[in-house]
Amino acid sequence: MKKNIKRILGYLTAVALTVAFALLIDGKIGWFFLTVLICAAFLSGFAAFFTSKNISIEADSDNTMLYKGERLRLKASVKCRFPFPAALISVRLAESGRLVSCSGTSGAVFMPSPKMTEDGAENSCRIDEEYAARLWGTAAVGITECTVSDLLGFFTFEIYKERGLGDYLFKVSVCPDIPEISDETGLVRYVCATAYADDSEETKESHSFTGGTAGYEHRDYYPGDPIKRINWKLSAKRDKLMVRLDDEVISSKQVVILDCVSFSRKGMSPEQSAAVDMVCQTAAEAMLGIVLELVKTGVGCLVSVLYGRERRLSEITSLEELQRFRTELAHAEMGEPSPDLAEMRIPEETAAMAGKDAPVILFTACPDRSLAELAAARASVCGGIICCSADISPAGFTEYGGFSDLRIVDSEYVIRKGG
Repeated sequence: MKKNIKRILGYLTAVALTVAFALLIDGKIGWFFLTVLICAAFLSGFAAFFTSKNISIEADSDNTMLYKGERLRLKASVKCRFPFPAALISVRLAESGRLVSCSGTSGAVFMPSPKMTEDGAENSCRIDEEYAARLWGTAAVGITECTVSDLLGFFTFEIYKERGLGDYLFKVSVCPDIPEISDETGLVRYVCATAYADDSEETKESHSFTGGTAGYEHRDYYPGDPIKRINWKLSAKRDKLMVRLDDEVISSKQVVILDCVSFSRKGMSPEQSAAVDMVCQTAAEAMLGIVLELVKTGVGCLVSVLYGRERRLSEITSLEELQRFRTELAHAEMGEPSPDLAEMRIPEETAAMAGKDAPVILFTACPDRSLAELAAARASVCGGIICCSADISPAGFTEYGGFSDLRIVDSEYVIRKGG
């Protein structure tokens, strides 16, 4: 129970004036008004207390997984077995930048309305709220707080207050988009050049004079030919693109890591926190866009993402697997900087899967100095770390760290060279 100090002081002032009126002007009328004031306060507090002990809450959400732009509906009700309205019920709904209330409601105060049911009379108020998915990630929807106040506003009784996901609060995951990437840095082409383990320069003709094992037939590249067929070594030697004609192309998997750390939100304004959500989304969706381009060219990917405190490795070699991974990614999230997450930003065993000659592509929303130092250390177990960072300069949170290969992804998903 919490006391409203200002209203209580106002009430006590009214009582003091009534007593003075009774003593100095008209005792009969003054004492009558004093009795009314005391009874009103007592009855108001008692009715609110009784209401708080006979209240029930129900809530339900019609969806827990959304794509951006999709909507869900929250239905909730607060009921009290009492024959007439006797208190104010305050219900506060969850607020999140990832889910936007279509009505703009974050909380409301209701005077329960009498209603006849099969079990008798009840006072009830109902909430029917619609939300639209706006940003990738996990959010909560539902009731975070419910209180009952007396009609005079003296006392407030706490009925329910969220401390983690409860019976009236629901976890909702929003799937990221897979955007079209505009790659001004040639990242996809560079990865394709290193992705294929068997890239012999030898042609069938060169072997035919020696009696050795036949090699591969080649021809000039034509627009529309699969990039995975380009023999990059022979193309560099002949100074023109050459395409292999064999049926089998043996490729390794490209290792891709999504950094698990975002910025600390302590002391941030709501606008800054929303900007953090945007750069996190840009990093995650840019990763999906690059994986899509690699899969389309025939390069499979091993993608490492943190779910809670567990990193999972997903193998993606087809568009169907990418769509499934996209749905799983809805449950992932980036945490604030902490010692237990420091080494998990670029796991050594994951980086080593790329091999000594192949690079690892790292997507991050927080390209700080500590991540740059970790990338330099992990580069020794693979062919280097290519850091693709969401463009954070407009938000002004931090400066980019000293990465050996830094590329910036802006809000339009254009990849450019970092400074």
